[in-house]
Amino acid sequence: MGKFFTFPVKSKVVVFKNIVDGEKVLFLCDSKFDKQEALRTLVRASLFDNKSVFYSYAFPESAVELERQGGLRIYEMGIRRSVEKAENTLQDLSNALCKFFREHREGTAILDFDSAPIYILREELISVLKSFFKSFPEATVITCFSIEAIDTEFLEQIFKLYSLVVVSADAEKTIASPVVVRGKTETRKIDVISTEVADGLVKKFLDLIILSILSEEPMHGYNIIKVIFRRCGVLVSQGMLYPLLHEMEEEGLVKQEASNRGRGKVYVVTSKGREVAKAKLREFSDTLHYLLRLIGGGSSMSP
Repeated sequence: MGKFFTFPVKSKVVVFKNIVDGEKVLFLCDSKFDKQEALRTLVRASLFDNKSVFYSYAFPESAVELERQGGLRIYEMGIRRSVEKAENTLQDLSNALCKFFREHREGTAILDFDSAPIYILREELISVLKSFFKSFPEATVITCFSIEAIDTEFLEQIFKLYSLVVVSADAEKTIASPVVVRGKTETRKIDVISTEVADGLVKKFLDLIILSILSEEPMHGYNIIKVIFRRCGVLVSQGMLYPLLHEMEEEGLVKQEASNRGRGKVYVVTSKGREVAKAKLREFSDTLHYLLRLIGGGSSMSP
C-alpha cells in the first residue's frame, strides 16, 4: 500500500502519511461520517496498487457497495445482533482471513465491524484479532468500528493491538494517536484539505510534481499516475499526463530510456529538469510565504 492511504471525508480528503505494508490501523468513525466512500476508496487504492483485498462487513445494510473484480474477496461476517452466535461467527471470520492471507501474504484486509461490538463477545474479538495479527505480521489491516458502539474499557483493550489509530468525528475533525516505537513516541502527520483544492493544486503544478517523482526514480507513465493518486488522492488521466510528458521531453526536462527491468521505456528526469524543478519549487515557496503574510500578517487569522 505504499506509505499512505487517502480517505475522502465528505468534501475533504484525509491523507494518512507513513502507513507501510503490514501496518495495523484502527479506524473509528461516527454515524455522520461518510464511511461508504472512505472504505470504497481504500479498496480502490489497494487494487490500484496490485494488492489483493479482503473486505468484510458486519451488517448487510451498512456494507460498502463494491463491484466484484479480480483480487477482491467480499465476506459477510454474518453477525445477527445475537451474542449467542458471536463466537462461531468470529471464528469463521478468522478462518476466512487466514485462508485469504495464506494465498496473498502481502494483501490488505478491511474489516468493517460497524456497531458489532454491541452484539459480539468482545474478549473473543480481541483474541481473534491478536492471533491473526501475530500469524500474519506482513498483512495490512484496517479495522473499522462505529465510535458510538464502543466504550472506554473496550477502547483501552483494543488500542494495544494497533500501530495507528484514526478517529473521525462529525466528519470534520480527524486525529491520530501517537505511536510508540522502541520507547520513543512517533507522531503521525495527517493533512485535511478540500478535494477541490487538492485537485486544483495537482493540475496546476503537475509538471513540478512529475519532476519531483522522477527525481526519486525513473518510472513508466502509468506508475506516475499511481504515485500521484496514492500521495494526493487525485487521479490524473492519461489524456492529461502523456501530452504534458511529451511537452516536457521536447523542453529537455525529461527523457525516455530503456527500463533496466526490460519492460519498455521509462521516463527519466534530466539535469535541466532537476534545475527547473528546484527553481519552480523556490518560486512556489516564495509565493506561498508571501500569500500567507498577505492574508494573515498580524491578524487573528495567523496560526
